[in-house]
Amino acid sequence: MEASTSLTSLIGNLEEQKASLEKLVTSVQSCINDLKKQNGSVDANLPEVSSDQPENATSTPLQEATEVRDGLDSFSALSKDISLAIPSLYDLKRKVDSHVAARTSILANSVPSKWPLTQTEYCRYARQLIMPEVGLTGQLRLKKSSALVIGAGGLGCPAAAYLAGAGIGTIGIMDGDVVEESNLHRQILHDTTKVGMMKVDSIIEAMKRTNPLPTYIAHYAHLTPETALDILGNYDVVLDCTDNPATRYLISDACVLLGKPLVSASALRTDGQLSVLNYPPASPGTTITTLKQSTTDHSAQRIEVPAGGPCYRCIWPTPPPPSAVQTCGEGGILGPVVGVMGVLQALETIKILALPLPTVPVQASMLLFSSYPALGFRSIRLRTRRENCATCSANATVNKNSLTSGSLDYVAFCGGIEDEINVLPELERMNVEEFTAATKSGQGLDIVSTGHGHVKTDSQEHASHDGPLIVDVREKAVFDIFHIQDSINLPFSQLESSREVSELPEALLAQQSKRNMILLCQKGNDSQLGVLKLLPSITVGNISIMATVLPPPSKRQKLTAEQQKLDTIEAAKIPEGLGSIRVQFIDQATGQPTAGAISIPIAQATTKNLEVLLNSLQNQDDETAEKVPYRFTFQPDAASAVDIAANLYHSILQPGLKSTEDLITLQYTPLAVFRVRAVTRCSASISGHGAAILATAFSPASSSRMVSGSGDSTARIWDCDTGTPFATLKGHTGWVLAVSYSPDGSMIATGSYDKTVRVWDAKTGKPFGSESGTILKGHSHYITSLAWEPYHLQAPGRPRLASSSKDGTVRVWDVVGARTDFVLSGHTSTVSCVRWGAGPSGTGTLYTSSHDKTVKLWDVAKEGAIIKTLTAHAHWVNHLALSTDHVLRTAHHDPSPTPPPLPLTASDEAKRQRAADRYLKSASLTSGTSKPIERLVTASDDNTIFLWSTADLSKPIKRLLGHSSTVMHVSFSPDGSTIASCGLDNQIKLWRASDGQFLRNCKGHVAAVYMAAWSADGRLLVSGSKDATVKVWEVSTGRLKEDLPGHRDEVFCLDWAPDGSRVGSGSKDKTVRIWSN
Repeated sequence: MEASTSLTSLIGNLEEQKASLEKLVTSVQSCINDLKKQNGSVDANLPEVSSDQPENATSTPLQEATEVRDGLDSFSALSKDISLAIPSLYDLKRKVDSHVAARTSILANSVPSKWPLTQTEYCRYARQLIMPEVGLTGQLRLKKSSALVIGAGGLGCPAAAYLAGAGIGTIGIMDGDVVEESNLHRQILHDTTKVGMMKVDSIIEAMKRTNPLPTYIAHYAHLTPETALDILGNYDVVLDCTDNPATRYLISDACVLLGKPLVSASALRTDGQLSVLNYPPASPGTTITTLKQSTTDHSAQRIEVPAGGPCYRCIWPTPPPPSAVQTCGEGGILGPVVGVMGVLQALETIKILALPLPTVPVQASMLLFSSYPALGFRSIRLRTRRENCATCSANATVNKNSLTSGSLDYVAFCGGIEDEINVLPELERMNVEEFTAATKSGQGLDIVSTGHGHVKTDSQEHASHDGPLIVDVREKAVFDIFHIQDSINLPFSQLESSREVSELPEALLAQQSKRNMILLCQKGNDSQLGVLKLLPSITVGNISIMATVLPPPSKRQKLTAEQQKLDTIEAAKIPEGLGSIRVQFIDQATGQPTAGAISIPIAQATTKNLEVLLNSLQNQDDETAEKVPYRFTFQPDAASAVDIAANLYHSILQPGLKSTEDLITLQYTPLAVFRVRAVTRCSASISGHGAAILATAFSPASSSRMVSGSGDSTARIWDCDTGTPFATLKGHTGWVLAVSYSPDGSMIATGSYDKTVRVWDAKTGKPFGSESGTILKGHSHYITSLAWEPYHLQAPGRPRLASSSKDGTVRVWDVVGARTDFVLSGHTSTVSCVRWGAGPSGTGTLYTSSHDKTVKLWDVAKEGAIIKTLTAHAHWVNHLALSTDHVLRTAHHDPSPTPPPLPLTASDEAKRQRAADRYLKSASLTSGTSKPIERLVTASDDNTIFLWSTADLSKPIKRLLGHSSTVMHVSFSPDGSTIASCGLDNQIKLWRASDGQFLRNCKGHVAAVYMAAWSADGRLLVSGSKDATVKVWEVSTGRLKEDLPGHRDEVFCLDWAPDGSRVGSGSKDKTVRIWSN
């Protein structure tokens, strides 16, 4: 060790000498160049110098220059020698270090001596060895233990320093960032000379100077779900020193699954908090028996309590909204504050490692630290593990498979998908160039600081300008550092808390109706929200209010986008020279082959080319036949299936499922033979309702009519062609919670909070039946859902309707007779959803989901006899969907060009036959056999989804895991091939309906997603969210196709017209919006 240190010192001295020589050489060369300018070329005028010249002879300038030149050559040669010697010394140092490490390893693995620690260790750790809380036993535990510090920043630096000093045997450091100058005021193991160095290298170098004895392991990356289990599994304790919620949830989940204690801390501004999680560690759902003392008779009783400590999700089951999350770069931080929390993390880690594992549950607590205005600590007791925690409870949905498969999207769960929000239309926002133009090409936009310039804020000064009124909504501390001269500072925190107009600045109130107004902030988010806050508070007339989006994408965003682009391009490449492969096409519906095996060049085996080839095989004698798009599936075994995404190479050959010598059997399924274009604009924003819109539905016959239900106790029929109200359906005395068109489009049913169901004539908007209308009474609580009897199963002229209620019952109504046919009363709590399908018998089955955690199937032909009760869920079942929902809803109305539409004069029997044919085709397509089978998907508060087949109800096809919060809505694509699920975790997930395999996430919403609707061709999906936006997604890639802002509050409901031409959405802002292409 001493030799290595001496070599390091020698190398440093040589490098300093080399630098001095190079500086001297540069200086001398400069002098020679000056002499050349004065006397011409030195070489050309050098005289002959006699060897016997007297020593005291006077030298000429040229002779002196010659001597200097010779000395310069010597210096240069010496510098080169030093340069050659330094690498050799470095190599020697590496050999010495290697020898020392090998010797240390040999000593460590040799026969134990009577001294368990070395002399150096006894000296180094003497002050903690003499403590009874540590002692020799505790020090040996520390030496054999390991800890991983995730994050080499303000928390990680002090924590790592004290872990190294305490003598922990192995310390891992994980971080993917480099040292920046803004880090140095608080990240104490980095210094000015390390700016630009990887933080991991910098911190390990500093730790080695503190204590060279431990083993240090560097992880040069940020933690991901795919790598978390492999990395964290190598350590005994994990320290969470990160600063974003997504990583915190990921670390906590991994620690629970691996059984590792987690020491978590955070700090912002002047405050910090610390908690020890999953300690003692225990498997999810594990309990132990303990005694609980009675407070009355002092007796004790045995109770079951969780064996392990709570996890991060137990404390924070739902992440905070993105707007409430601030990093140190946004909110600021005092260096000593984060230092205190990091030191406390090290202290808790040392206690965990040095002391034996507790055998009884430890009272979990959270330590709160505040440094301003008064210094203080406060401890809060935490509850034990939550019974419905997604990670550590008995009904946990997060497991190792869901974590590593990619179905858990932590960034989407925390709402951190995009740095920008879009709550205003594009026309109401501007970029930097537009901002400059709007303010007279930047005239008068001097950037000033409160400390160096005068800020004019009185109303008279603002009135003297003709330009727009600039309102800066950044916080005052940031505004004082720099801002645009003559701008008004209205901090967003003040604006958000303002309830009265009088609370706004006088300068703003004085100018509000005289000048244009521009709100600006750092990212363009607060300014948009500020506009929404100001609109109802100030008088703007025709003056536009705009929010600027000032900064361009960050460097990390640009690099990420570029890398994704490169990955996409790379993935699309197929290597050359692979030859051909033999393919056999099989009709998935019948199981019959189409023609014989065909040899296809691998380079051309794309899905588009496969479609062309299959169309030519099926229409060899008809060149005018319409080309049908197909979905291709490969089944490597009976239990799994692979969708061909782009080509056969990437889907089958590259993963090793088949080789070029094998025969590949491809099952094909026809997709919709028409293509729906994505809606891109709002064609109508219709006011009329006096309260939030709670339900919407398009007519199955045409996209020209849509009905909506509202909290104002009315339903309205809208003429979507003109964007105007067609009829107002009045009669309910409570919120209209559900609306539904009959399959033939002739009637509308509405269910209300007033416990009644009403039926209306869809063509006129008048009550159906008698003059007073058809009022279906019988429920004792509000209506939750409606479902019409499938058209092909209806008795001629006697349509029936099913309604579910909070009273725990489902009623089947004879609509024409306005009476109850029968009541289903097997549920013990709210029935959240009802669907009416053909069922296993083909004669009619009702499917119901309930808050009693069950799903039930009822035989309609036997007046509601129970068929099966499904009890897989552990919490409320919120929603369900059938694979045949689309064809049951649209009956004989087929938007595709083939077969041709029925004539208007077609008989009811012909319509029923067309509806039956469409149903049989859809149910057979979904099952993959010639037998029609419906599939059922259910969504629950337990964060899970279950997929069922009516062919075998003894067990589900699969439990779909991935959502980290309540799943609100599920739906099948029109062809029944894909399932979409929406949750309160801000996520939309797509699943393969055949086996429940997770396909992809649709990332973009920053708040809870309430529901989604499919385009008629199944290629697009539209979603509505709490973030006030409607988004259109490309199903094949999961990418955002169109972002449709416009609503000013939560979007509760939406629907995509069966013909694909329009989308309708309803919002809490009381408006209905019609979207079209």
